Amino acid sequence: LPLADATAIGFAAPLFVVILAALILSERVHIYRWSAVIVGFVGVLIIAGPEASLSRGALYGAMFALTGAGLTAVAMIFLRHMSAHEHSITIAFYFMLTSAAVSLTTLLFGWNWPTPWEAVILILTGLAGGIGQLFLSFSYRFGEASVLAPFDYAAMIWAVILGYFLFGELPVPQVWLGGVIVIASGLLILWRERRLARAR
Repeated sequence: LPLADATAIGFAAPLFVVILAALILSERVHIYRWSAVIVGFVGVLIIAGPEASLSRGALYGAMFALTGAGLTAVAMIFLRHMSAHEHSITIAFYFMLTSAAVSLTTLLFGWNWPTPWEAVILILTGLAGGIGQLFLSFSYRFGEASVLAPFDYAAMIWAVILGYFLFGELPVPQVWLGGVIVIASGLLILWRERRLARAR
């Protein structure tokens, strides 16, 4: 998938958080949030639909992006739970250690030694990801999740800019439409959670 498409589908993570909160944390989810979840997944279908129906590769890409959003939601549930009693550096360290261990399983599918330039890119990517994870952990420690989550949607701006300059990609109209629907659904969920938290 183009970078912007995959990023927009990834914004379905807050929708999965609602589902997991109901299933795992036994939170009561009312009609407002369930409606936002349904509308948000309609947005995902708008983003992925036309391309996925034409190309098997696009269908796989959409499935991987949606699975990634679901796993991100699992991580967010754990992060919210742990940030109350674990230090941010500890969370970031074990996140990176686990990611490295899981990544080693790719050895089973073949291994190609990176060129020196590829090695530099991989190292810089790892450092950027590690620092980003550390900042994310600190943000959840010092700020409310409902306040921080909208900042995730700035990723769409970066995805469009980087996709254009690095890969020559521009989102098609249905990606903009679907992305707006998914983002609006996520923001509606956050707004509702914030209101409920204030009421409590």
